[in-house]
Amino acid sequence: MSNLALQIAYPVNGYRNSTMRAAIGITEMNSIEEILAECKKLEHEGFLQQAIDILASAIPQTQDPRLYFRRGHIQQKIGEYRQSLSNYSVAIILSPANAEYYLSRANLYANCLDDTASAIEDYLVAATLVPDWSYPHQELSMVYLAIGEKSQAVTHAVVSATKEPHNSSAHFCLGVCRLAVGEYYLAIEALRAAILLEPTYEAYWSSLGRALAEVQNLDEAKTCYIKAIELKPSARTWFNLGNLYYEMELIALAIECLNSAENYDVSVIDRLMIDSCRTMINSRNKAATQIA
Repeated sequence: MSNLALQIAYPVNGYRNSTMRAAIGITEMNSIEEILAECKKLEHEGFLQQAIDILASAIPQTQDPRLYFRRGHIQQKIGEYRQSLSNYSVAIILSPANAEYYLSRANLYANCLDDTASAIEDYLVAATLVPDWSYPHQELSMVYLAIGEKSQAVTHAVVSATKEPHNSSAHFCLGVCRLAVGEYYLAIEALRAAILLEPTYEAYWSSLGRALAEVQNLDEAKTCYIKAIELKPSARTWFNLGNLYYEMELIALAIECLNSAENYDVSVIDRLMIDSCRTMINSRNKAATQIA
C-alpha cells in the first residue's frame, strides 16, 4: 500500500495517525534507533498495540535484542506477562551482558509472575554485571523482605546505600528494612538521610513517622504523618495518624483521622486496621461509660 493510500485509509485524526504509522511499519525507518524512537512515541501516546505491531514487523529482519526488550516491556504494561517473559529472555540470550535486561526480567518475575526465586537470580546477575549499581540491591532487599528473609534484606539494603550514598531510595529501602527487624533508631537514621536527599516523597515521611512512634517520640511522629498527608494523602497514612492519636488518648482526633481514611482507596489490609482501631475506640468509650 502506498503512503498516499495509507493516508486515505487512515486519515489524521484524534489518534494522531498512529494506526497509519503502525501500518507503514519499518518501510520508512532506516535504523533500529528510528524504530525504537517511533515505538517509544507511540507508547507515550498510549498506542501500545501499534508499537507492538511495528516491533513485530522489524524483529524478523533485524533480530536486534533492543527490539525484543522493547516488545517485552510494552507487553508487560498491557498484562501479557508470558509473552513479555519470552521477549525479555530472547533479549538476554542475544545480549547476555546487559544488566538492564536482567533487571527488567527480574521485576517481571517478582511483580507479575510471583516467581521469587527467578527474580532473585536475575537481580543477582544484574548486580554482578554492574557492581556499582545500587538498584538491583534495593530490589533484592524488598524481595527478601517480602518472603521474610529479613537479614538478607538488611544486607542488600546496606550494600545499596553504601554504593550510592546520595540515592534517597537506597536510604529509604535501608530504613524500611531496619524498621522491619526492629532496629528503630537505625531506621530513623536511614529515613532521615532519605528525606534530606528528597524531602517531597510522602512515603519517606510516613515511614519515619512509624519508626519514631516505635520509640515513643509521638510528637515528632505526628509531625511526620501530617507532612506525609500534605504531600500525598492516603488511607494508610490517615490510619497511622489516627492510631497515633489513639495512643496519645486524643480520641476525637483519632476518629476524625479514621473518617478521613475512608475517603481514599482502602485496601483489604487498610480496612482491617481501620476496623480494628474503631473497635478499640468503641471498647474504650464503652468502658469509660460503664465506669461513669
